[in-house]
Amino acid sequence: MLRDMRDGRWWFTRCNLLFIWMVEPYNPERVMRQFGLHQDVPPPSPRRLVADVHTQDNKGMSCFDWSQRNQTWITKWIDEAESDGIRENRRYHGEILAAYNEWYRASTRTLLTGPPPSSPAHLTWASAYHRDTSVLSI
Repeated sequence: MLRDMRDGRWWFTRCNLLFIWMVEPYNPERVMRQFGLHQDVPPPSPRRLVADVHTQDNKGMSCFDWSQRNQTWITKWIDEAESDGIRENRRYHGEILAAYNEWYRASTRTLLTGPPPSSPAHLTWASAYHRDTSVLSI
């Protein structure tokens, strides 16, 4: 678990993240285990943005002042980032891992496998085969 929680309000905010022209939803409740905290299984559905937010790009606009176009998102961050956060104090317990893995396997198209039998210093046919067959579509 994190020892220094001074900036926890930023790590656990549910406010959308903004970087120049990109706006992305942030869903910290889906990664709480990485912080050593309790995570619900299954995790809540992720928050999404309306499709037209993802039509913005920076092609040919490297000198464009995005602060004007994204003023709504900037204002939302200023007003809500600190107050719209997860307040989780329960620590992560390893017994949740089995339930998480069961949920994950049922909701994804890959298989979880163990590490390769050995880790060669260079790529061999056998290690490449293991790598390519480890993650199979169901």
